[in-house]
Amino acid sequence: MSNPSGSFHAERSKQFDLMLLKHVIEPIWRLIPARVTPNSITLITPIFAGMSFLFAVCAPGLEPTSGLAARVLAGVFMFLSMITDHLDGMQARRTKQTSRLGEVLDHALDAIHVPLASAGVAITLGASPGLVMLIIITNAMVYNSQLIVYHHTRRFVFPPSGGASTQVLLSCSYVVLGVFLYLFSPEQAWVATACTLLAWSIVFVQSRQIVFYLPYLQGMLAHLLRFTAQAAAVGLLCMWGALGTTMAATLLVLISFRITGSYVLYSVLGRSYDGIDRGLVFGIVGIAAAHALLSSVLSSGLENLLALALCGYIVVSNLLEVMRHMPELRAR
Repeated sequence: MSNPSGSFHAERSKQFDLMLLKHVIEPIWRLIPARVTPNSITLITPIFAGMSFLFAVCAPGLEPTSGLAARVLAGVFMFLSMITDHLDGMQARRTKQTSRLGEVLDHALDAIHVPLASAGVAITLGASPGLVMLIIITNAMVYNSQLIVYHHTRRFVFPPSGGASTQVLLSCSYVVLGVFLYLFSPEQAWVATACTLLAWSIVFVQSRQIVFYLPYLQGMLAHLLRFTAQAAAVGLLCMWGALGTTMAATLLVLISFRITGSYVLYSVLGRSYDGIDRGLVFGIVGIAAAHALLSSVLSSGLENLLALALCGYIVVSNLLEVMRHMPELRAR
């Protein structure tokens, strides 16, 4: 969290977060040499988050013992990503290496970590494709709402729940779920029902957080609706059969990175942003057109190739935007 004082940083007073900081994160931080840059720590976090997602996604297709191991590892990597997400800011303040670039890296990458965490949980639960999409979309909407409010008001409003405590809860949930599904087969009706109810409870909690932001979004709701429309279009492509669940989940995470991450960039630069990427819209339309017109002639792989190309477009677009503004971002 290598950001200048007074920008995105806000203090939390949760007792559990403070205890975790004192007894877990600070002892690790003291072992880090001063020569290690905050931004290098920031870049480790998406690696841990990505590993957590991969293990979570693979778990349902494995035999029980391997599935248990995969879910435990997903929880371990989730916990590690929580630690590094705190360490970068602490290192930045200790070494006085704060910059706009560090601020953008930290919070733009959060636009990946936040929905990626929910995607992993949704898929490892064995939720239906539509429910997986709903979990990811509502999760991404929460962080998008937070950044829209900040972009227009310069107020960084935290949702009712979140922070280190939520990440620890997710980490523990992976382990508990792994043990539960090891002991009881997900093919049993009551187990499948329990997992489905748990998935819907996630949607409920995230929907409440969206509602929490509505009073803050007065006059800005159109920005959230534009983001939601783009994300919902990908969800519909998945339910239509144009995209597989994992591919659609990946694309949704990167849409969050593209749109919400851009809110971070332009907020730091002090410039306006409308939350629209026309190339992204054309890409989604292209996937839909390919599925509607060519799916009966060509294999369904075409839609996935177009989705991969769209993922590449998103990553390259964000990198180019950061490079274009690099002189301003390097200023302290």
